[in-house]
Amino acid sequence: MFIPNFSRLVTLSVNGSVEDILEKGTKLLASGKFEEALLLYRKSPDSYMAHYKRGTAYIALSNCRMSLLDFNRALELNPDFIPLNHDTGASAKISEIHKLQNQWEDARKLFGNSEYREALTLLDKLVESIDYAEELRELRARCYLSLGDVQKVIFVLNYCPQGLQEMRFGVHLTNDNREGLLRISQIMYDAGFAVQAVNELRECLRLDQDDKACLSLYKKVNKVAKAITATQEALEAERYSDCIKKASEIVKFESSNPEYANQANISLCHCHAKAKSADGVSYCESVVQHYPESTEFQLYQAEAYINADRFQDAISTYQKILEHESNNQKAKEGMKKAQKLLKASNRRDYYKILGVPKSASKKDILKAYRKMAAEYHPDKFQGEEKVQAEKKFVLISAAKEVLTDDEKRTQFENGVDPLDPEQQAQNPFGGHPFNGFPFSHMHPFEGAHFEFHFG
Repeated sequence: MFIPNFSRLVTLSVNGSVEDILEKGTKLLASGKFEEALLLYRKSPDSYMAHYKRGTAYIALSNCRMSLLDFNRALELNPDFIPLNHDTGASAKISEIHKLQNQWEDARKLFGNSEYREALTLLDKLVESIDYAEELRELRARCYLSLGDVQKVIFVLNYCPQGLQEMRFGVHLTNDNREGLLRISQIMYDAGFAVQAVNELRECLRLDQDDKACLSLYKKVNKVAKAITATQEALEAERYSDCIKKASEIVKFESSNPEYANQANISLCHCHAKAKSADGVSYCESVVQHYPESTEFQLYQAEAYINADRFQDAISTYQKILEHESNNQKAKEGMKKAQKLLKASNRRDYYKILGVPKSASKKDILKAYRKMAAEYHPDKFQGEEKVQAEKKFVLISAAKEVLTDDEKRTQFENGVDPLDPEQQAQNPFGGHPFNGFPFSHMHPFEGAHFEFHFG
């Protein structure tokens, strides 16, 4: 419903006559002051002419629904009143309004039957004629959102932002519209846009900080919004442990809405992959199931498989990517890495020797080493047990040597055992081709400009 700007009220005595109201209203209409005319005509609710005049003001403001209500009320008060006989302009407008009203009803029926695209076709035409109808824009927004629910792949890229923008436009047409703000906040939240919903709820509470409905929803939505924001910030800062923790909180605060579970899974897949954690597989598989055409998510899934020592699954994933994108460099490099790791998988695994995950920090590795070194120190054993302990101790020491040296650890994670003489013979410089040469201190690319992009 239209709510006028109270700063522009026309001063009028409550006891003013109907004639005065009509006369002043006519002048306001003639001067284009439609909002002031609307308020003025409300002072004479029993005058058929006042309702008729107010209907013409609503026409000027493109509010067809309200204009029809006033025209119908004018005829109820005076059935013999036929404005069409002396106002050809109004006649054409009323005819157009009835047509638009029928289209509006048809659009609502189509929406009720889940025929969203067909409803949008009608609503697009209606918006061209009726700019300021909150209900119309909200229904069009619901169509966009409903289409988004069906077409997950283009949900975020197309329909949802357009639908939310439509709805915000409609709600903000009315001043002090706390009910509308609450409604759009709930719709935004249900659609997976908690951060945007918080902004609308803050606007509602700015209008009335004691609004119970807005306050209650705000407390719930704000927790989820904070977790989403914190997750994104941790991801961008490459704080992957924090990212995993905060993403898990999203589902903790909102377990019933699949949109938030999906958002959390995307972050958990990404961060587990980058943290070299073996726990990211299930999250990545879920994300790829939702977005089967996304190359980026498939790359993360392959990384997750590598972290979990599922090298054949990683190879299959890279092959699938290369079938559609034969020049994808990340997939090519990942394929080589996975194949090399698969070949080397029967050799000793330094992570397993120390019993630490691939995501372990240097501090965790040293802690595990000290514990196992104390447990298997040869001096604690006799006879055959001492021989076995010596072998175990050598492996423990080797694992500590490789995993606490950044260069050797990187070689090992790329499928090369830095302590294996056979593999080192195939890679004599250990990854640094200028080590041991007189010009090893020189930077071979000095003066050139390179950009590195890390996904």
